[in-house]
Amino acid sequence: MKKFYVFSHEHDTIYQYTLSPAWDVSTATYADKSKDVNAQDSTPLSITFKPDGTKMYMVGSSNDRIYQYTLSTIWDMSTASYDSIYKYVGDQDTAPYGVTFKPDGSKMYMVGSQHDTVYQYDLSTLWDVSTATYDYKFKNVNSEDTFPADVTFKPDGSKMYMVGGSNDTVYQYALSTIWDVSTASYDSIYKYVGDQDTAPYGVAFKPDGTKVYILGLNTDTVYQYTLIAPPPAWEVDTAVYEDKYKYIGSEHSSPYGLFINPDGTKMYFVGGDIVFQYTLSTAWEIDTAVYDEKYKDVGNEARYPYYLFFKSDGTKMYIVDQDTQKVFQYALSTPWDVETAVYEDKYKSIIEIAEYPYGLFFRADGLKMYVNKYSAPAKIFQYTLSTAWSVDTATYDNKYKDVNSEDANTRGTFFKPDGTKMYTFGKDTRRAFQYALSTPWEVDTAVYEDKFKYTGDQDGYPVGIFFKPDGGKMYSIGSTTDRVYQYYLVPPAEFEYTGTGTFTYSGTAIVTIGFAYSGIGELTYSGAAFYPIIKFLKATLSIDANKTELSIEANKSELSIYANESELSIEANKSELSIYANESELSIEE
Repeated sequence: MKKFYVFSHEHDTIYQYTLSPAWDVSTATYADKSKDVNAQDSTPLSITFKPDGTKMYMVGSSNDRIYQYTLSTIWDMSTASYDSIYKYVGDQDTAPYGVTFKPDGSKMYMVGSQHDTVYQYDLSTLWDVSTATYDYKFKNVNSEDTFPADVTFKPDGSKMYMVGGSNDTVYQYALSTIWDVSTASYDSIYKYVGDQDTAPYGVAFKPDGTKVYILGLNTDTVYQYTLIAPPPAWEVDTAVYEDKYKYIGSEHSSPYGLFINPDGTKMYFVGGDIVFQYTLSTAWEIDTAVYDEKYKDVGNEARYPYYLFFKSDGTKMYIVDQDTQKVFQYALSTPWDVETAVYEDKYKSIIEIAEYPYGLFFRADGLKMYVNKYSAPAKIFQYTLSTAWSVDTATYDNKYKDVNSEDANTRGTFFKPDGTKMYTFGKDTRRAFQYALSTPWEVDTAVYEDKFKYTGDQDGYPVGIFFKPDGGKMYSIGSTTDRVYQYYLVPPAEFEYTGTGTFTYSGTAIVTIGFAYSGIGELTYSGAAFYPIIKFLKATLSIDANKTELSIEANKSELSIYANESELSIEANKSELSIYANESELSIEE
């Protein structure tokens, strides 16, 4: 962020500042650029921008409208001109305070203090607020704060953040369906900012989630906060089996390949020459998958179709066939509905390069394709598509990664969304292996990181690998047990607390190091600073003050606790406990 913008109630004007270096508000200087919006509304309360800086949107409370402006010079406030386009939101709330958009401009969210609610709108024309229609989806936040002043979202739509003026606090919510505000639930995570300003009116995050900015009305100041650098997600050696699986043998007793759609609600696998489709009632929870009674027979094209992949919008499907050694392309008239798939008479022959293919992956833009060769020497080959998602335009890049040293019989390939990590399964070793790419998406730059996850305890014949987009979950498909298994990887922490005061958390998985915390379970803390080192899964932890009392209930956990003059009470099942204490009272029940 090299620029930031502040609105003035007193002057009905938006002012522009320049930051050097970027993202450091203490370096902000006024750029002598502003925009008077009084002609539209005498009570401007909030602004937001289109990501490319060509559009600005302003909430006007006098007329209960959201106004749209065009910047002829991107990010230059002085060039903003009113588009004579607005959206009236008074039918939902007559006290609108904040507005934000989905990054692609297809959805708009407004928070209003009349009903203490965040409202969701659909835009039929991207970024055109005059086309916004109320989606009849909302989230009431009154239980957290009776004066919500602004709202923003994590870039992937999985988290929502609201700043409340009643309690001077930023609150965090999780959306079980991304970008659907009606599925938001309070995470019991918050940050009190009243020590800086008792009238916080605006909130914004740095896109990588490492900084948050609060606009304080009482002090007329923008405050900057640092969030903890996240622990490493996408590290396969941190994977823990969650005791969750889906049996798919009723549909086919020799499953191959695995694909889950981007929002985690649809799952697909190949059995014989059939693609089977499932719905997950809870996104990304594999044990909630139910067969849709829908399938696609690809036998006319492929005799041994072992792996599949979908375009990110669900309108295309790809099958790699071991018999013909071709990648076939299908079009779905209804996205994600395999029954509507039709072969497009497009394919790519890979027989000269990747004979006996046992894996298929596409880059998100559809311009790169990767195919496994499973037999020794096992390799992963790279192709470029001159026309995105049109497989018949693929040409071999003369680039590959030899993975034979890890396993001579690899099954499936998956990449981290930024192309910096690659994963594959080894059938012989029953391990998921991890590689780092020094040049993103260039497979010949991949280097094995000496990191793996052994999955043989679940299935002796792993034949597919898949990850949740945030790297927090891994899935494997096993051909011996005919099951899809779910694993949990160390996720990013959300907030850091290392001082006095009160801190509460409830989330999904736990890694706590000096109060850098994220996890499945609940943590409450009050009193003087305390720095435990704790690593556990599926547990509840409460901490109170220095010379601390700990109460822990854990199942299948690994605990490492360092305490001085503490009272510890632990109940554990199937746990590994390592406790280092001095002058402590210990009570352990196993």
